[in-house]
Amino acid sequence: MLLVGIAVNNAIVMIDFANQLREKYGLSRRTAIIKAAPQRLRPILMTTITTVLGLLPLAQGVDEGAEFLQPLGIVIFYGLSFATLLTLFVIPCFYVLLHEVLPFEREPRSPEEDF
Repeated sequence: MLLVGIAVNNAIVMIDFANQLREKYGLSRRTAIIKAAPQRLRPILMTTITTVLGLLPLAQGVDEGAEFLQPLGIVIFYGLSFATLLTLFVIPCFYVLLHEVLPFEREPRSPEEDF
């Protein structure tokens, strides 16, 4: 749960920031994600580095009885490292490509449609 939570949160924050840039400045999807990715790079790397370095002793199994929790540390250590690479490189590509291929734009709904 920890691994999925951090990885998904990083991707959501980057995509949400790109959408805010699009709404505020009227940018294209490509331009918005190109501007959003470098600005979100530092917070994403800070989250990943602190979590990975915090789990390093657990992944190494240095304490007595640590062999029980060592697999958990290893999975989160490598999983979060890989998920960060996906967040920084693959998510922006899919953000642009999927919106070019599939139309995700919705028409605004009127309040009467809710009843």
